[in-house]
Amino acid sequence: QMYAGDGGVMLYMGSVHFRSGRYRESARLLTRLVQQAPSHEEGRANLILALARSGRVAQALEAFRAAGPGGRDSVRLLNAAAYACLLNNLADEGLPLVQRSMQLDPDSRESRDLAAALRQQAARSDR
Repeated sequence: QMYAGDGGVMLYMGSVHFRSGRYRESARLLTRLVQQAPSHEEGRANLILALARSGRVAQALEAFRAAGPGGRDSVRLLNAAAYACLLNNLADEGLPLVQRSMQLDPDSRESRDLAAALRQQAARSDR
């Protein structure tokens, strides 16, 4: 229970583990953060990415869906989930997410870049 109750510390430690390539440890900490503070958007986005990086894309997408309707209209969470799909060769699942993100924020360069990468991935898998 080293970090219990301190969302900032858990977010920071989860980020440190993520940047060090320790995605499972990052996901473990960020899961606890999101359980304690379900509306913590940055924590949830980082959890989605950590789960995706550790090969657990189904859990990553479930963490996205668990954000509820408000979270599912968050550009940050939509992009994290779309990136999880990109990492795991799921362009067909990722494209609708990033398209929604672009509807919410047409000026988001991150969303446009993700959409382009997902379209390229989809085209490669169609060949």
